Amino acid sequence: AEVIVRYSGTSWNHTLVYYLIPLGMAPLFYFALIHHLNIEFIQKYMIRSFIINKYIFKELLKVIINVGLVFFCLGVLMNIYEEINFFKDIDVGLYIPISLSLLYVPSLLYNMFPFIILLSAIWFFLRIKKTDEVMAFNVFGMSNFSIILVPCILSLILGIFFITSINPITSLLVRK
Repeated sequence: AEVIVRYSGTSWNHTLVYYLIPLGMAPLFYFALIHHLNIEFIQKYMIRSFIINKYIFKELLKVIINVGLVFFCLGVLMNIYEEINFFKDIDVGLYIPISLSLLYVPSLLYNMFPFIILLSAIWFFLRIKKTDEVMAFNVFGMSNFSIILVPCILSLILGIFFITSINPITSLLVRK
């Protein structure tokens, strides 16, 4: 049996010029933006304890990646089941349902990104509270506001990255 996939009308040249080249420029834009944000507020609360801020940043990023991978695996499993049920009357192998699932799941993750950030932040703050790292940060001289500021800035940077870089990719994958 033959499966007909509707062509979206987007050529690879169009994709390269309008999506991939600007995506390559996106990290340069982000680094330039961060470099030019020498605001006194950020210097007062962030630069004073760079090592601890780097630690908080890395730990929160690990939690976000873990939660994102869990949601990715759940999305792939649920979508593969849905695709297999859709193709049960057509004689296709597992390649087509798996490839369609892998094309659809990034869009699903993009739509669930705020929920992933929320669960990651809850998990991160519960973990640092359970291990008494908050008290160690307070002894070092960081206020609770300074501790919360790092995840807020990371969430803002990830949000900007997802909107400007991941959105064109997911919309292109869903159209295919």
